[in-house]
Amino acid sequence: MEQMTFISENDTVFIIDEDLVACNSLSRLTDSMRIKHECFASSEEFLNSYMPGRAGCVVTDYRMIGMSGIEMLEELTSRESALAVVMLTANGSIQAAVKAIQSGAIAFLEKSCSENELWQAIKDAIKSNHSRLQKKYEWDLIRVTLSSLTDQERTVLELVVEGQGNKQIAHTLDLSLRTVESRRQKVKKKLKVESNAELVRYYDYACSFEKNSMLRPSKSPIHE
Repeated sequence: MEQMTFISENDTVFIIDEDLVACNSLSRLTDSMRIKHECFASSEEFLNSYMPGRAGCVVTDYRMIGMSGIEMLEELTSRESALAVVMLTANGSIQAAVKAIQSGAIAFLEKSCSENELWQAIKDAIKSNHSRLQKKYEWDLIRVTLSSLTDQERTVLELVVEGQGNKQIAHTLDLSLRTVESRRQKVKKKLKVESNAELVRYYDYACSFEKNSMLRPSKSPIHE
């Protein structure tokens, strides 16, 4: 098996399975793919060592003593982790597969699946992780930028997005026209936009991150 060019030296496959034989088998597979891996005997052990921002993916057993693979996946989601998860099971069912996918797993496979199937799932998971990390980076920048606005500037921004002009905003906030214009220019400068259209587009894009998971792929329109 050849390693794909999109896989970087920073990528790691985190293998979680209480079955030592299964762990060893997955270790040999990732070695043949020339991807780093780390093995954990339980979800709790993995989560205790988890560090946000690491690249790669998780390959985990669906059923384990203690925290299950689904519960581990839900915990990663609550931590806003960008790691994509491949779920494996020895005794699968349609209900289990649906639950795993609905919880955010990239793939749900029988442990008896072929190496090619598992290899493809790992590739898909790593690609997803790279996309999620980029989205998380974008969202972090947006959060930092928006947090740099004062409450007064944020209010002006929201009124601009609603379609109000400077005179209307001045009337709404009982401010002078010069004050509104000054705050509007400060907002544009902080958000690094030139026009009102860009300002509205930036804000709408930021709101889309807040309403939806920032880990879902979407096209950024900010600097089109």
